[in-house]
Amino acid sequence: MDSKQTLDRGHTLESDQQQLGQQISQHFSTGQLIRRRRGQNTGLHYVFCGGRMVVGPDWLVMLVAIALVAAPTGVWLGFIAPDEGRDISWAIVAVIAATFVITVSCLLTTSFMDPGFIPRQHVGEVGAEEVDAGMKSAKMKYEVHGQTVYTKYCPTCRLMRPPRVSHCKKCNNCCRRQDHHCPYVGQCIGERNHRFYLAFLFFVTVHCCLVFAFAVERLGYIANTEHISWAAAIRHEPAAICIMSYTFVAFWFIAGLLIFHCVLISINSTSRDFFLRNHPWRSLPETPWSIGCLGNWYQVMLAGRPPRLVKLTRAPHTRDTRQPHMPTMLTSDIPVPSLHTIQR
Repeated sequence: MDSKQTLDRGHTLESDQQQLGQQISQHFSTGQLIRRRRGQNTGLHYVFCGGRMVVGPDWLVMLVAIALVAAPTGVWLGFIAPDEGRDISWAIVAVIAATFVITVSCLLTTSFMDPGFIPRQHVGEVGAEEVDAGMKSAKMKYEVHGQTVYTKYCPTCRLMRPPRVSHCKKCNNCCRRQDHHCPYVGQCIGERNHRFYLAFLFFVTVHCCLVFAFAVERLGYIANTEHISWAAAIRHEPAAICIMSYTFVAFWFIAGLLIFHCVLISINSTSRDFFLRNHPWRSLPETPWSIGCLGNWYQVMLAGRPPRLVKLTRAPHTRDTRQPHMPTMLTSDIPVPSLHTIQR
């Protein structure tokens, strides 16, 4: 499509958005039941509790990830914790157990939270038929802090993607500010659950270091109190060396992910942006979305969590007169004064 058509598409986007919001508002105000079937008119994720719990298609892998975290913890608690608590302090056992609980809690929160999926348009809804028929441009042009950003039409979700929205092939849905699809948590990492994913990486790294450190400390305690060599201490407590080997290997992978994502957050980028070699800002120190290092961290970790765009499931014969939050064509992570031009 030529540039003129792209610009024309920008002028019509706001009106399309308003009409789409009115259609969905009408669904809510009239109490009409919105039926969505997994894999047909919505993505491949599972929705429970009226959309409050969203489980990705890789939920079995998520259980494996929990088992990988629980394995060294279980060995430490089963074979080392009783002697450690009796000889040193039960506070050490409490710290190991607490970090494990926090780690699993962050993992489950990340896995069960809607990452920022955008509701699909269906046949007959605003803009979908016209773009499919070639009457409107399949691209849209934005000016973001002096740089040009293009977005594309998603033929699966039948909507014009806002900036920083990508379609996940695993979940088969468009996700706001998608970082990547993480198979270990079985869910997309997006605008709503990114902070919990980073918290999971942080606490699993801390937990890994603590388990490793107290396994080493146990061997040292045995060697000093019984006046034997470290090799003899290892033979006396073989579970300790197994835990040390496991956590030593796991640490480098987990810590590498944590550092990588900390760098991306500092420049307000995503994994998807980083690995797309044709991205215009990949070689720059900061992305067009950056508002400074502290501002970027506040935006991801402390700013209010964006609400779900639309309630995916509802009980029949209920009436909800509330107006849904409908910035479907925008991302809530940056202030946007207009739909066509984004400036500082």
